[in-house]
Amino acid sequence: MAENDNPFAGLAEALFDGSKPLSPSDLLRKLRSDASIRPALENFYLILKRGVEASPDARLGLQSWNDSQIQAVCLIASALASASRSLSVEQSEALIVAVVQQSLEFAVSYLEKSEFNGDDLSIQT
Repeated sequence: MAENDNPFAGLAEALFDGSKPLSPSDLLRKLRSDASIRPALENFYLILKRGVEASPDARLGLQSWNDSQIQAVCLIASALASASRSLSVEQSEALIVAVVQQSLEFAVSYLEKSEFNGDDLSIQT
């Protein structure tokens, strides 16, 4: 897959400083100075939203995704949550708040739709 085909490549690079998530102040600075981050976050929000929307057959969008797609979404959501954890709602950009809220809805929906086998918390396919 070419880098341009991967909607997460630029966003992942923007949310990480090496191997660790950005600090809250660095996240805000990048969001305000890097013109490519806002559209990437908007697209990520739409991906999260599609994941929790029900189709006509009452299945959530995320139920048609493969494990690597779900893991990529969770990785980005986790990095964004980590980078924004100490920001107050007033300090944060509305887009960050919306993405974090949608990420929580995604995570809860994923857990509700996942099938677990007894004490084994690995996902059953």
